[in-house]
Amino acid sequence: AECFNSSQGFCFGSGDTRTTIHPGMTMVQTLFHRHHNYIAKKLGKLNPHWDDEECYQEARRINIGCFQHIVYTEYLPLLLGKSTKLVAIIIVPISATLN
Repeated sequence: AECFNSSQGFCFGSGDTRTTIHPGMTMVQTLFHRHHNYIAKKLGKLNPHWDDEECYQEARRINIGCFQHIVYTEYLPLLLGKSTKLVAIIIVPISATLN
């Protein structure tokens, strides 16, 4: 991937070229990258029979689930408003999922 900000002497390695030009995206990408590595390390200790690829893929799935949970339960209600019909349809109340 091409770096948009290489003329300023730095370029962050990420899956998205916009990471270097938007500080908020840099922070979120770094946070989820580190979270993924933390999860993969823990999974490797819990499942010593797994190879690196299996730890990687499982940590990836867990990390994606964390991101989706944040988007659906935190971001969308703030963006759309908690009382909108769309939010009520998309987001299942957490108490309903615990039963």
